[in-house]
Amino acid sequence: MIDLLAFAIATEAGRPATPEAIEQSRQAAQTALSDHAFRYLHNSIDQIRREAAAEQLAKLPRPPGFGAVLLANLVALAIAGVLAGWLALHPATLAGLAGLLAG
Repeated sequence: MIDLLAFAIATEAGRPATPEAIEQSRQAAQTALSDHAFRYLHNSIDQIRREAAAEQLAKLPRPPGFGAVLLANLVALAIAGVLAGWLALHPATLAGLAGLLAG
C-alpha cells in the first residue's frame, strides 16, 4: 500500500526514479497514510461520542414545561402570602422569632 502511494506521489510530482527520490516518496506516503489514519480514528471517535451523548440525552426525562413552572411559582407565592398573613395576625410569634434570631 505504501509503495503504491509512493509511486503515485512520485509520478504526480514528476520525480526521477533515483533511490533518494524513491525513499522521499515512501516517507511522504507513510506520513500521508499516518495522517489519514489519525484523522479517520479521530472522526470515528467523535462520531461515537456524538451518538453516545444523543443516547444519554434521550434517556433523560423531559424538563417541566412553562405551565408547570408557572404553577409552581404561583403555589410558592401563595404559601409565602399565607405565611406572611399569619405572621401579621400573630405579632407575638413574630416577636418571638425576632428574639430567637437576635440571639
